[in-house]
Amino acid sequence: MGTEGCKIKNISEGSIVHCANQRLSVFPNLPSNTITADLHGNVLPFLRRENFKRLRNVKSLTLSNCNTKGIEEDREGPVTRQTYRRERILSEKKMATGQTKEMKGKEEPFDFLDIRDQLEDIHMKLDVMVNVNATFQTKAPTFKLHLLDNKLRKLDRKDLTPLRNVKHLTINLRRNRIANIAQDTFVDLKNIVKLDVSENPLCQNNAQETNESLEDINVQSWPSCNAAYNLSLALRSTKVANLVLEHIGWKTYQLKEDDFVNLKNSSLRLLKLGGNNFGRIPEDAFQHVSTLHSLFLDNCAIDTIPANAFAPLKWLRSLHLERNNLETVLVQNVLDFCPRLSFIDVSGNKFKNSLPNGTIERYVIANHTKISTIKLSHNNLNLVFQEGLFEGLDSLTTIDISTNKLICDCQIRPLQKWLDNHKHITVKGRHDYCFVPASTTNKRIQEYRPSWLDCDNNLVILLASSSGSLFCVVTIALVIYVLRWDIKFAIAVRRARRFPRKHVRRGKEFDAFVSYCPHDIAWVKDALIAKVEEDQYFNFHLCVHERDFLAGKFIVENIEENVEKSKKIIFVVTESFLASEYCDLEVNLAKTKLFERSIDSVVFICFDMIKKSKMSEPMNTMMRHSCVLYWPQEDRLRERAIFWKKLKLALWSKQDFVMDETLL
Repeated sequence: MGTEGCKIKNISEGSIVHCANQRLSVFPNLPSNTITADLHGNVLPFLRRENFKRLRNVKSLTLSNCNTKGIEEDREGPVTRQTYRRERILSEKKMATGQTKEMKGKEEPFDFLDIRDQLEDIHMKLDVMVNVNATFQTKAPTFKLHLLDNKLRKLDRKDLTPLRNVKHLTINLRRNRIANIAQDTFVDLKNIVKLDVSENPLCQNNAQETNESLEDINVQSWPSCNAAYNLSLALRSTKVANLVLEHIGWKTYQLKEDDFVNLKNSSLRLLKLGGNNFGRIPEDAFQHVSTLHSLFLDNCAIDTIPANAFAPLKWLRSLHLERNNLETVLVQNVLDFCPRLSFIDVSGNKFKNSLPNGTIERYVIANHTKISTIKLSHNNLNLVFQEGLFEGLDSLTTIDISTNKLICDCQIRPLQKWLDNHKHITVKGRHDYCFVPASTTNKRIQEYRPSWLDCDNNLVILLASSSGSLFCVVTIALVIYVLRWDIKFAIAVRRARRFPRKHVRRGKEFDAFVSYCPHDIAWVKDALIAKVEEDQYFNFHLCVHERDFLAGKFIVENIEENVEKSKKIIFVVTESFLASEYCDLEVNLAKTKLFERSIDSVVFICFDMIKKSKMSEPMNTMMRHSCVLYWPQEDRLRERAIFWKKLKLALWSKQDFVMDETLL
């Protein structure tokens, strides 16, 4: 059949033929210089080797969705390699003896291996092949065999033996019906760039039998799947760069520590285990594949990750943990064993609340200078940033925080600040809308601006605490100020009562000489003497001239003699006292005794607010440097109590009270 309806493009290397979806039922006669042929979507149930006779330069052949069951032998029977060699040798001999007429018009025998020396890529996706049967052969150093979405039930060693010389081999067997892989399947293959056996029922026949229902099985006694171990055993002598084991039926089966024990010398770079619900990861699961650069554990129903799970993976660069059941992940130090990690994806999990508070501990990814991409999308995060979380990520270029449940409140301000300061980083979700509260759902997270009063809790707390402390200090100071005389008096009383003591006047007979006008004698007797001398703690003794002056002596001599016997002088200052004839005498005498240090001090008790102009200059001078007390009015009882305490404190001195033993 010709190539009617096909599109042919000629380039310098050869022809590119597109015959897709032409409803062809017979393999077309393609140009002999075809390098790429796309025949997908036709109806070619059986292919014959003679179809490829002229395609010696083809590099890529696509026969996907052609309902192909296999490749049949030639109608005249298979042309074996030995037959071809024998006939070629015979032909050369005849040509050498001149017998060329017999060969005229006779076609040269065909060997399928020779035809496809250049074949590098063959696609037979969505066909109905049940067995391979050594169909595919090539001498090309690089070969990609895509048999995904067929009905292959097994894969034998003899099927792959023709590919033993391929240096870079890719085999894609995804979505077939392979339930078992023999231990010698890949023994002839030395280098496999990528092997994909995903979505085959490998675990259905390899699971250890159990009679217990899944609800009754303890996690530690769950049935195990030996598919990974058997596959690694089949690959024990082969170097595999990429291994894909997604959706092979690891449902409620645990990943075991020895599953990859036979791959320790394979230099494995990529391992995909997504879609297998093994639920947990043993701590030593990856100890035999320490050369991994990329690890895919997506959609594996993982809920916890041990702290040392990734300890052997010192070369790991990409870690995929998306679409699991992780509520908390990446505990402290879990990534410290992966210094080269540059990509981490934990999107689509069940993170709650905020990252620093339990989901990803603070500083767990900080200072990983190689990390360039972090994906945190499609979680239930209310808060995705706190100071220190992304600290030291010098290589960070992309972070995905989209499709979360961000709460726009005061705690989002550090994220907004970080976004403003890192505009050079690609942030997916930078323009997402707030999830709650309802008043902010129409605002983007970077547009939300809370008031400082609502958010500056520290300032409010500081102001409140400072105000409270200041209020307490002011209150205490006010109380102390109001009660200062009560406090001072209480201290003096306590000192007087602490030990049995005696009142010592240091050679003086009186504690104070009272200078007053005779008109004020009633107050002196009824108030001053009664309150001061009758105190049970201090035992004061005053000199009053009506009682203590000696009869027969001049008044001036009595004044001078009794002032000399007193420690202090009390002046009862009234209008009458200022008008008396002895006022100036006693004031000048007190001034002299103060200079001579014969008396300790002077106390002025004023009854009225007397103008300074009515007082003498010596009295004004002494009042500025002495204790001045004002007698309160009769209705001010509290002030009178304070007055007596002030007076007693003015008369009291610590040196006047000593222990009894010092007097012996």
